[in-house]
Amino acid sequence: MNRVFFLLFFLCLFSGQLLAQLSGLITDEKGEPLPFVSVYLQKESVGTTSNIDGRYMLRLAPGEYQLVFQYVGYKKKVINLNWTADEQLELDVELEPLDLQAPEVVVDGSEDPAYGIIRQAMKKRKFYLKQVEKFSCEAYVKGAQEISELPETIMGQSTEEFRKQLDSSGSGMVYLSESVSKIYVQGNQVKEEMISSKVSGDDNGFSFNSGAAMMDMNFYQNYTELIDARLLSPIGQGALNAYKYKLLNTFFDEGKMIYQVQVIPKNPLGQLFFGDIYIVDGEWCIHSTDLKTTGKATNISILDTVAFKQLHVEVQDSVWRLFSQEIELNINLFGIEVSGGIIGVFQQYDLNPEFPKKLFNNEIFSVEAEANKKTDMYWDSIRPLPLSQKEVVEYQIKDSLQEILNDPAYIDSMDRIANRPSWTLLMSGYSYRKRNKGYSWSISSPLYSFMYNTLQGFYGNINLGYNKRFNKENTRYLNADMKLQYGFADQRLRPSGSLFFRFNKINDANLTISGGNLVKQFVEDPPMSPLINSYTSLVYRQNYIKAYDKTFIQARYSQRLFNGLRLLFEAEYAHRQALSNQADYSFLFRNKREFYSNQPLDFNQPPAEDTLAFQSNNLLLFDLRFRLRFGQKYLSYPKERIYRPSNIPEIWLIYKKALALNEEMTAFDYLGAYIQKLDLPLAGIGKFNWRTEAGAFLQTENMRFIDYQHFRGNQTFFAQSGKQWRSFQLLPYYEHSTMDYFVQTHFEHQFNGFLWNKLPGLKKLGFETVLGVHHLYTPEKGNHLEVNFGIDRIGWKLFRIIRLDAVMAIRENRTPDWGGVISFNFSL
Repeated sequence: MNRVFFLLFFLCLFSGQLLAQLSGLITDEKGEPLPFVSVYLQKESVGTTSNIDGRYMLRLAPGEYQLVFQYVGYKKKVINLNWTADEQLELDVELEPLDLQAPEVVVDGSEDPAYGIIRQAMKKRKFYLKQVEKFSCEAYVKGAQEISELPETIMGQSTEEFRKQLDSSGSGMVYLSESVSKIYVQGNQVKEEMISSKVSGDDNGFSFNSGAAMMDMNFYQNYTELIDARLLSPIGQGALNAYKYKLLNTFFDEGKMIYQVQVIPKNPLGQLFFGDIYIVDGEWCIHSTDLKTTGKATNISILDTVAFKQLHVEVQDSVWRLFSQEIELNINLFGIEVSGGIIGVFQQYDLNPEFPKKLFNNEIFSVEAEANKKTDMYWDSIRPLPLSQKEVVEYQIKDSLQEILNDPAYIDSMDRIANRPSWTLLMSGYSYRKRNKGYSWSISSPLYSFMYNTLQGFYGNINLGYNKRFNKENTRYLNADMKLQYGFADQRLRPSGSLFFRFNKINDANLTISGGNLVKQFVEDPPMSPLINSYTSLVYRQNYIKAYDKTFIQARYSQRLFNGLRLLFEAEYAHRQALSNQADYSFLFRNKREFYSNQPLDFNQPPAEDTLAFQSNNLLLFDLRFRLRFGQKYLSYPKERIYRPSNIPEIWLIYKKALALNEEMTAFDYLGAYIQKLDLPLAGIGKFNWRTEAGAFLQTENMRFIDYQHFRGNQTFFAQSGKQWRSFQLLPYYEHSTMDYFVQTHFEHQFNGFLWNKLPGLKKLGFETVLGVHHLYTPEKGNHLEVNFGIDRIGWKLFRIIRLDAVMAIRENRTPDWGGVISFNFSL
């Protein structure tokens, strides 16, 4: 480490002797500072930008230079410099705004000349998208967020503790980070290597900044993605149908005429941009942009506005590359107003690089091991734009605060305060932590888990939890929990628990050991929520859960064998007993309805004799699964990998073996597979989820109904949020259960406003439409087809939590059924 520090110190000292510093203030004609002005060397991809205070700084070797100062909407200024060694120069610059006078262009009066300019840019869009086949560059990215207003309470909770990090007015910077990385591009292949990273108040953290991600926000592409929104580029395919254009101005940049074209969305609430785009005459490439969009246009409730300011420079004759990009955004979340953004400077372009053969692979992003250990001296020597005074203070305060927060004595004192019991423990439970030793434990309140079913009556859980981390990065840890459940009708205490140990976050190896006694639903992936069942049982006297008693011990191991292939193996031994109803209480309908039995095959048609669903049996089960993801990319951090979803569907292969050691044990073999793709965007009209699954039992001589293949049906008005896309809403829970073979397909498309926005006046509501198709086939019951159409994000402002669906079901030899369901889900 001492050698590394000495080398960095020497390099910084040596470079300081070779390079002289140019700095100054950039202002407008009124003397107001101009933030994020691009400052670069003519015909070279070397430069910086001014900071939020309008100050810039540039280090140069001795020589003659043409220094360019350029800002969107202002006249470009070029200054000739004759630079000598060791010279320090303060150079203030004033930029003049462009004249916004209509250009003298002869037209026939049929349309604005901007349309002709845009058509030419559209023709050249694909050319410039692929003009440079391969290149490398260096990226400096800085992200900052600032709270401009923080209410004293949020949903009844005090913000006093958080306000300590802000000033007296409730405002202040809450996040600041910087990073430097190298970007390598060859065709569609991209690799980014983060060399250095700095996060205020966290010397162990890594910045989430990505220069490659910023470069990918490219208006030569048809769409720019922003969360779930896909915004059409002003020069994208079909843009003439979505935008109006107006030529505002022309000016010259190094002898080339630049057109300033105003971009006006025809639908102000469409997923579109507004603002200005600057096009180079004759070459028809993008010179710069000043484009914005709004939360209403993107249907993102928390977003006010977001702006994209880009500047492209000519690094070679007729070769223009992105030099700087600034993304500014304003967010309002529960009264918290957050402003900030991210700025990137891209320089040192090499348009003819020689790449090593194995540079491009599935690793698209990597972080050097010591990237977050750089000294302040290092950052002062390489930072391309100076910190603002506010950012300097932010680093000083957060770094000083970090020393206090990481002090063992301070941590112990804060833990002692947090560990004091209070009167609220009956409502929220109690937790105890010892952060210096890396562990905590907790006990929950049974009030939030108080439920009702006819098998146990009223019942509640007490959960005991223990967590232990073995390193600061929390990549190796142990979680243990124990649940005690007591049913007041069956007077039965059921204990269960589990131990989860994660070995690392590189191949994500983990082991879970669990066991105990549970009331378990017949369906492996339960379609019925205990909360909804409690509601329907107590209010409507309709109980839908079908369950049995399970005493078991289970071990489960999982890890990535290599990129794209994951192994999951599970071994379980269980004793299973049938249950019958023990409770007969409800708020309403006590004299008009009888509760359903616990027989799954009664299909909830009361009255029914409550006979046992099966004879007691034992199970020894081995479950082996493989998940294949082709083309999966990942981001590498020193002790962790983060995997990106692939556009190629993933495949799961499943084999189950129930081994019978005697006649009382269940025996079967099952082979299954499914292929699925989640959240796949589709041609600018939303995204879809899709899964097709098939399976068959190969041996069923001693098989119980519990082990049949069951499906996610529904017989209530409530759909399970998050699982609706792979469920049947009008299918009785166990009507199609099979011990033979089956095929099921689920498809659901989220239009993200594509259809709803076409209806006049409805866009302002912010709702979205959903279409789903679901099909199931079993030999015993034949085909079951469902089609659903829903309206999602129903609500007001941030509280868009309701989704309503109309559903039609078509079954063999039966008339179609109609129904509707409601689900609740928080959405931005």
